[in-house]
Amino acid sequence: MESINIEKTLDLPYTIKIVNEDDVFYAEVEEIPGCFSEGNTVEEAYANMKDAMRLWMENAIERNIQIPVPKNEEEREFSGRIMLRMPKELHKSLTKSADNDGISLNQFIVFLLSTNFAIQSIKQPFKSRKKLLVTR
Repeated sequence: MESINIEKTLDLPYTIKIVNEDDVFYAEVEEIPGCFSEGNTVEEAYANMKDAMRLWMENAIERNIQIPVPKNEEEREFSGRIMLRMPKELHKSLTKSADNDGISLNQFIVFLLSTNFAIQSIKQPFKSRKKLLVTR
């Protein structure tokens, strides 16, 4: 088996799913069966997941098992659902604004995200053009 750089492999875009159940965050890597971890916070579960991935890969190398590669974007599944943490005051402000508009918090956040994304998408070609003009 050829030499594998584990650190570079860990930086590949693996699909790490983290779910919250009973105040414990469970993480798993979609492409690596049996590779999972947990933590008391999302950040801790993610850090523990990276450690678990490293151990899984080291074990795979020792046993001459091929390390799965991440799925490309076309192979990934998008559920339309994400878990999001935010400061309590932001949560409160967003909820008040959603209530004032008569829509759910989820709808309000999707509206804000899609509006900002659209604005950034429109600005992007101008930013690129400006950089080109400056560098010439």
